[in-house]
Amino acid sequence: MSPETVKAIGEALKPLADKLGQGAAHIYEVFVKQQYVTGVAFLIWGGLALLLAVTAAGIGLSFYKKWSTLKAEDAGWERTETPGTVAVVTSVATFLLLVVMTGFAASGVMHLLNPEYYAIQDVLCTVKDCQQ
Repeated sequence: MSPETVKAIGEALKPLADKLGQGAAHIYEVFVKQQYVTGVAFLIWGGLALLLAVTAAGIGLSFYKKWSTLKAEDAGWERTETPGTVAVVTSVATFLLLVVMTGFAASGVMHLLNPEYYAIQDVLCTVKDCQQ
């Protein structure tokens, strides 16, 4: 980190530290603990997305295996592409859920491995009143 950046961060945090006095250290600890909680929440959401992706893939595969051997007349369908369509739709849903899961898991791991960085980010956003 450059000296200018450190100076800018110090200047941004000085009004907050002056207002809080001795409580500033405690508030920083709370921000760090909150990052651990946020990381765990991201991992839970990532696990839920993975569970949904596996479920969608299983439904699509079982549907395709069961119904792909039937002819449209036997199954009562107007088009013979229905099993393939279901397989494509569930494949796309599985892919999108895996992308979402990857994002949540990556964010969760980053929050757990480096909570101080995200705590500083939150403190700076609190001071500057930025949108997250």
